[in-house]
Amino acid sequence: MSHPLLARMSAELAAQEIRECKLSLQSYLQQEVWALAYPFGDEGSAGAREMKIAEDAGYACAFLNHGGGVMRRTSPRYALPRAHVTAEMNLPELEANLTGFHERLQRWKGAGGEQGEASARRSV
Repeated sequence: MSHPLLARMSAELAAQEIRECKLSLQSYLQQEVWALAYPFGDEGSAGAREMKIAEDAGYACAFLNHGGGVMRRTSPRYALPRAHVTAEMNLPELEANLTGFHERLQRWKGAGGEQGEASARRSV
């Protein structure tokens, strides 16, 4: 409803937010809402508690912004990875996001990949 950081809310407020979002959308659209995209969708924004709340609220599945490419078969139904897509994206950027390459590259860079990249250039 208000795009909160669910993991930082009380269980009662998070459940209310998730339930009311579904009910409001269904009322507006006049059809069932079967999937949830967690606000923010990063690793700290939704955990096991929020996944259980989504299931209890009647969603068939839910999506996060992390977790690898869409082909990963081990994702639980309430933690499916979603891909970031914009109208400005070109085909290689879209492919990088859909395959999980972009996420792996960001993790590598965050884990000191810049140093690894520099040493790789020196060895060539």
